Amino acid sequence: MTKYNEFEETAKELDSLALSGFYGEDVRELTAKRDEMDTTEYFYQNVKLWLDDKTQYGKHNVKSFIGIFLNFFGESTKVDAQETVDILNVFFFGTQDNPGLESLSSYNEFSIVFTDTKNKLIRFKNSELNYVEKKGLASDLVNVYAKGVEMFSKILTYCIALNKLSQNEKYNLYKIHKMTLHKKIEEIECHGHFKSMTSIINRFVRNSEAHLSIVYKPDLNKYAYKKTTNGKIETEFINMDEVILQLFPSVGWITQAFMYSIHLLVLFHDDRAKFNELAKEIDAI
Repeated sequence: MTKYNEFEETAKELDSLALSGFYGEDVRELTAKRDEMDTTEYFYQNVKLWLDDKTQYGKHNVKSFIGIFLNFFGESTKVDAQETVDILNVFFFGTQDNPGLESLSSYNEFSIVFTDTKNKLIRFKNSELNYVEKKGLASDLVNVYAKGVEMFSKILTYCIALNKLSQNEKYNLYKIHKMTLHKKIEEIECHGHFKSMTSIINRFVRNSEAHLSIVYKPDLNKYAYKKTTNGKIETEFINMDEVILQLFPSVGWITQAFMYSIHLLVLFHDDRAKFNELAKEIDAI
């Protein structure tokens, strides 16, 4: 499959989901009208949907992360604007030699499981769940969190390349892509702004989920997970509320901010008036 087919297949699925109402009626309506708009208007309307939605939880966090990404993009743009765009385009299309470096397909899969689990939380909010429903929802939450951390790891690939560009250093996207999350964090935390993002990663929860070592205890309303300390395996606990209110949404905030930041970068260069209008609204959050 070529990079173009990969992009087109993922775009078709995203459109299909949007038009089905999976992401909400407002997204369905915007997607249905997209062919009537140019790219800048569509990006503008996308960000406006988020700004006008008064029900979204964690908007201030998304605002903060948007600011970090835009500041970051700005630094690399000062060195080479076209190369900055080229690196970000790899997220969508991969490269000529290595189309598998794209991450739009990963974004699509993450957006599906994240939205589905978020919708379950909304439906179950005021319901009395039975034992199986509690266990199922608890499993979904940590599973989506672990997938969201992987999504963040993919985003860091492009950020590390941009950071090297801004420092006039050579980079190899494939080698960055193959780095462990731990190495990527070490690489990017030299850019101090990113610490507020990387700090949301609970590697013990992520690793425990990957190794089937985290268990939800309904009677305690806590997760128990295994943690190795000084050569011994110990059991630690994390409250369900912390997972629902902090871990689970945090990976969504980062992914959302990254996508909106790309929209805003395009608007900054192609329609400064629209950019300024959105920037003013974001600043007011």
